[in-house]
Amino acid sequence: MPGLAFRTCPVLVGREAELAKLNDVLHTAIGGRCVLAAVTGEAGVGKSRLLREAAAAGREFQVLAGYCREQDRDYPFAPFVEALREHLRRSGAAVRIPPGPENHALASLLPELATHLPSPPLELPPEQEKRRRFEAVTALLRHLTARQPILLLLEDLHWADTTSLELLELLTRRLATDRVAIIATARTDEPGSTFGSALVRLRRERLLDVEIALEPLDRQGVSLMLEHMLSLSLSSVVTQAVHERTGGNPFFVEELIAAAPPEDATAWLSQEAAVPKTVRDTVLQRLQRLDANVRFVANVAAVCGLRWPFELLVAACGLPEEDVLTAVEVLVEQQVLVEWPSEGQAEFAFRHALVREAIYSRLLLPRRRALHRLVGEVGEAQKERLGDGDLGYHFHAGQQWEKTLLYAARAGEAARAVHATAEAQRHYRRALDAAKALHTPSASDLHRRCGQCLALLGAFEAAKEHLEEALQGARLQGNLRLEQEALYDLAGLYASRDYNLGRQMAEEALALARRIGDSLGEALALNRLGNILTNLLHFAQGRALHEEALQRFAVLNDRWGSADSLDLIGMARYLSGEVPEARAAFGQAAMMFQDLNDPERVASALTSSGLYLAVLDGPCGTDASPSKCRQEVEAGLALCRQLGWRAGEIYALVALACLDVAEGRHSGALRLGESALAMATEIGHHQWSIISLLTLGLVHADLFDFQGALSHFSPALESARAGGFSQWTERLEAWDAYCRSRLRVAGAVIALQGMAPADFRPSTIGQRRALCGLIHHQLAAGRAAQALEMLEGMLTGASGPRPSPLLLLYAQGLAAEGKRDEAEATLLEARRLALEFGPRSVLWQCAAERSALWRDQDGQTSSQEARLARTEVAALAASVGSESLRSAFLHAPQVRPWAGPGGRSRTALAPGVPGGLTAREGEVAVYVAQGLTNKGIAEQLTLSEKTVEMHVSSCLGKLGFTSRTQLAAWVVGERLASMSQGAGQHPYRDG
Repeated sequence: MPGLAFRTCPVLVGREAELAKLNDVLHTAIGGRCVLAAVTGEAGVGKSRLLREAAAAGREFQVLAGYCREQDRDYPFAPFVEALREHLRRSGAAVRIPPGPENHALASLLPELATHLPSPPLELPPEQEKRRRFEAVTALLRHLTARQPILLLLEDLHWADTTSLELLELLTRRLATDRVAIIATARTDEPGSTFGSALVRLRRERLLDVEIALEPLDRQGVSLMLEHMLSLSLSSVVTQAVHERTGGNPFFVEELIAAAPPEDATAWLSQEAAVPKTVRDTVLQRLQRLDANVRFVANVAAVCGLRWPFELLVAACGLPEEDVLTAVEVLVEQQVLVEWPSEGQAEFAFRHALVREAIYSRLLLPRRRALHRLVGEVGEAQKERLGDGDLGYHFHAGQQWEKTLLYAARAGEAARAVHATAEAQRHYRRALDAAKALHTPSASDLHRRCGQCLALLGAFEAAKEHLEEALQGARLQGNLRLEQEALYDLAGLYASRDYNLGRQMAEEALALARRIGDSLGEALALNRLGNILTNLLHFAQGRALHEEALQRFAVLNDRWGSADSLDLIGMARYLSGEVPEARAAFGQAAMMFQDLNDPERVASALTSSGLYLAVLDGPCGTDASPSKCRQEVEAGLALCRQLGWRAGEIYALVALACLDVAEGRHSGALRLGESALAMATEIGHHQWSIISLLTLGLVHADLFDFQGALSHFSPALESARAGGFSQWTERLEAWDAYCRSRLRVAGAVIALQGMAPADFRPSTIGQRRALCGLIHHQLAAGRAAQALEMLEGMLTGASGPRPSPLLLLYAQGLAAEGKRDEAEATLLEARRLALEFGPRSVLWQCAAERSALWRDQDGQTSSQEARLARTEVAALAASVGSESLRSAFLHAPQVRPWAGPGGRSRTALAPGVPGGLTAREGEVAVYVAQGLTNKGIAEQLTLSEKTVEMHVSSCLGKLGFTSRTQLAAWVVGERLASMSQGAGQHPYRDG
């Protein structure tokens, strides 16, 4: 049998469909849109080979390639820095960096640019510095696209740090209209990778345009590989044996063939006993045939890492440079190593990470430790070769604890400075191992730092363990300041799980800060305790502590602390139902955080300012329209997504869901609420899961589907009780009893009575909902006078404009008492407020009440209002994509009289639509006349935007029109809207 014709397969086998997809990606990018593709699969399946083929086809593109290595988990921006550095090196003078403030941030990533820049600007806080670097990379890539489209290849992102993954997500948003194609690869079988969760986010946000999951080759693919590599056809027996024993992994196939003895390859490949079970065995068999000196160099290289400078390897081997070079040449010839193009120094890398892992894994632990110590010492002597993170890694693996502590702690601080939390935690963990081995007091502080990072990453149990160790260590050392800081951190950690324990920790932190005279620590602890008390329904106490903290921060001239206090004062007011006052405080806080360049807190304050939850939940009065609130929340959501702040994003999604309810977009509200719940479940945030379920329940309750509402309120209530969340427990207990009372379940009214204040003046949102339930019960029982008494208590001294749902109930009570004129005035006021501040569901009820009110006195008004009620009910029903929820709404006893014949729901047109339009086209035309965009129509009819676009085009073609304006005018002229049960949006202006 002849020897190998090719060391690797000369053609790409079995990937025609995948390559075609990537070619489509390139064509789309050339057209002026950023396209992101992800190629995933197990190690060795051919991801890199597929990218090389795609890059070869993209001749019109500038190709920027960045790679991740295992140790790059600790290096923010690693693949982007490599891609940009190599591109700038190749391009040289052809690249002109655009002027702008981002240049210094770019120079912090690419120091070679710093010599061309003036003095750097003032240093920003870590998060802002990270954002500035994000903007710098974005600006540079956008600048490069002006000359030529960009193909950005990012390989092995399973080893990427979280900061790099954040930047990837940001680039897909910020370069949306630029000529950029981004193709990323990642292993699916890499333990501990964060890329999987990043991929979930990209899918959910529809930022991932193409996803290719590479599977191993089938038997035919393996047969083709063998033919091309050996230049002959093999028997089916050999092909079957190779396929079975490699699993179709192309790398395994190549390595297996390379290990076959040329003199008897066919027999060797056919023998099961001789075929390596894993690539490790394959690689090691090949290495065994090499000189001992070459094997030693390979071992040292494996310890150095996936990629390393040649000078580092020479120094670590302790051999003459010529001997090391000879060994490296052999390893390159054997395709174990490849030469890595690099400016100014010779670098080499393992051809595949699996090769390096196979060699590394065969080393005995004592040998690995000794070699890591050696590499660390060499890297320390060659300071320009290895950074603190690398040195910390090697000294940690070599158990050189003093040096591990020095370098790993320093690397942790550096990673934390750029807000790379996961990387910082890994460095701190190594430093902590060293501190514990050395029995140094710094272990307690490192426990605290690990706990802080883990808390930010959502790892509650691990964070708790570290913070408790920090607390115990501080107490044993008598370190009161560290003890106070650990108590403060624990209080914040427990605030998401157990308010009572969090309160205890916050009280201890406050007392200790006062004892040691730590003014800043005292002010921070005041705010932490105040927020916990607020959530335990102690609103007055909580607000008093926040106001005291505000005064102390003013004395300290601490603007961030002052903004924090105002934000928390706003939340205390909001949770007690004082929405306008809360909005004012949130607005102040947002402006101050904006001035302080704290985007995370700006996002939080904006979202809180636009939060409509209490308006639906109480109901509480508000002085802001849903559209105004939406502007604030959408701005907050955009910031959260830029920051990659998952908890903040959930908060904003909940806020948007509530606003969709306010504006009668129930399908949108359900989608947003479900997205929020899925994200909260994914990150294990119990409180956000509870609030997401509450929001979903509100969607059902707004549509009179009280049974459906209970299906969300009940699990939320169970979780709230288990977690000791008093605020949410009270509100959910009120909603649970409210829904059961509306369903006439025995005992529900008694439960409501137990929650309602005796003077009918509620101090919490839960008390407001309980009173609403009792008012409904009194009206249904014919006790209007008692209902009016309760309403007067609720409305007296209410904050801001009165809630339209309460005015609707008040009008019903007045009508029942025979006070027609007062009822009429109240209904008109309720309608006005609902139009301005929402919720939309009040509108049809106002129309229905006015129709009944004037039935005997003014038939024309009564009929007009009845039409309005039916139109509005149909429009609300049309906004519901769920057939079961729509049916529950239309068949609710209160709604059924206004649901049209047979309780039909959709915006269905009667037969005989003029102009030859189909019924669906007629529906679309009606919504066009109402001014809805294709996206808005798609949401109303539960269609895709593309389908709506086709319907609009069909309407225009059939009618001979060229614009939507002509179509809208035709709808009005043909009175097509009157043929639809859901044509009108808000036909109440002249009511």
